[in-house]
Amino acid sequence: MKSMTTCDITSGLLDLLSAPDGSKTFYSQMVPQTIDDSPAAFGGGSTAASPISLATEPGHEMTQRLVEHCLSYGLTRLSIGQIMERGFRSLQLLSLMPPKTIPTKFPEMCDRQRSLLRMCIRALATYSKPEYQVVRALQLLEEKTRHSRTYLENGDTHSNLSRKEITGAVELMNSVKKVLECPVCYQIYGPPRIWQCTNGHLTCDECHEHSTTCPLCRSAFSNVRPLAVEELSRQLPLKCKNNILGCDVVLPLRDRETHEGSCEYTPGHCPVLSCNSQFLIKDTLQHMESQHNLSVESASLRLYSGTNMSFRSSITMGSNCLNSTRGGSGVQVSSSSAGSSVDQQNWWWGPQFVVYENIPFFFVISRRVIEQVDAHQGYFFFWLWIGGNQIEARRFLYTLTVESVDGEKLSYTTTPVSLCQPVSMIREKQTCLLLTDSAVQRLAVSTDNNRAFKLQYRIEIIDKK
Repeated sequence: MKSMTTCDITSGLLDLLSAPDGSKTFYSQMVPQTIDDSPAAFGGGSTAASPISLATEPGHEMTQRLVEHCLSYGLTRLSIGQIMERGFRSLQLLSLMPPKTIPTKFPEMCDRQRSLLRMCIRALATYSKPEYQVVRALQLLEEKTRHSRTYLENGDTHSNLSRKEITGAVELMNSVKKVLECPVCYQIYGPPRIWQCTNGHLTCDECHEHSTTCPLCRSAFSNVRPLAVEELSRQLPLKCKNNILGCDVVLPLRDRETHEGSCEYTPGHCPVLSCNSQFLIKDTLQHMESQHNLSVESASLRLYSGTNMSFRSSITMGSNCLNSTRGGSGVQVSSSSAGSSVDQQNWWWGPQFVVYENIPFFFVISRRVIEQVDAHQGYFFFWLWIGGNQIEARRFLYTLTVESVDGEKLSYTTTPVSLCQPVSMIREKQTCLLLTDSAVQRLAVSTDNNRAFKLQYRIEIIDKK
């Protein structure tokens, strides 16, 4: 082992992984020794603008650089506190966090802060990410262990292959993985496309969105697609995206996408919009019962195959709900299944809980004001969530019909939305019925001398199986 200033980071990592006490030299390079863990230090106290308090012991400088870097990208002190509570107390440690694991590691963090955290981590790759061999060493250890176990368990199936051929195939796959790694995020290139600059350097699609020039040579990106590399990346066996949740499936891109659509380890979002919990979709009913006291027995409606799978319902809202603006007086939503307000512009009703053959469905209505478009115009979103993965969602269709007393009807037919899609994605991709305030007010029935409105609707679920 070399001295502290010239420690070989790869051998240090291997020593840290294999030795009982680890490598103190490597550890000191990555982990601060002492910091102030109090919640007030990171925005968890009573004063949001209070300065961040850090100890002056060894490790203060490393932690301070982490804080300054995160603040420069717009992360709040509360978010920085959450990051450090998870153990990421230096820029070197933060750079090792795969961006795709952020929703799982920080379910309590809002979408905007998660997006800023992704940008924060990507920026680290250019100057503070540990040497490439660190990540590669972890991959090699895992791959060699897995292939050795497979070889021992299935020795008879490889009787016609020599050990050299097997070793050569593994080394070739590892070499291909290295070639197909994005130089920015260190992830394998994937869909929808790969970008190359005029000098031939490659960048994945996600990193390309945040780059105006090539991150390696600063030349312009070319419109010529590297089709051979794209095809090769589709053939490369990779882990399921739910690997961190327990799925150990390894498949090429086409087969992997099919598997991921029905993977039992797919994470889901709670249909109660005030709940930020994430859970495996297969555990939806368990979560609803344990956290929200909603069981199959207490569902609003039970539907059965061979019967009329439709129902009518309505929501009631105050007249000022359709005209509320930020800073106005408080508004109470009047509904049999009304939710709580985020502010005086954004509301939600539901979820209306329906069960079909032990498959849970949740009908949700939300109102949102998009300030960048019109601070006074609200938009109503109507959608049906299914407590199942994307493959299960494609089994069904549902028709939502909003009708007025004058006979006017608006019908919308589509596939239910899987709980793997968060509210932000549903709104962004508009996988729902979208109506403006004026349309809802026109279709709604006036009650109580125009002080409230009732919106009536009908839902029919169709099982295509």
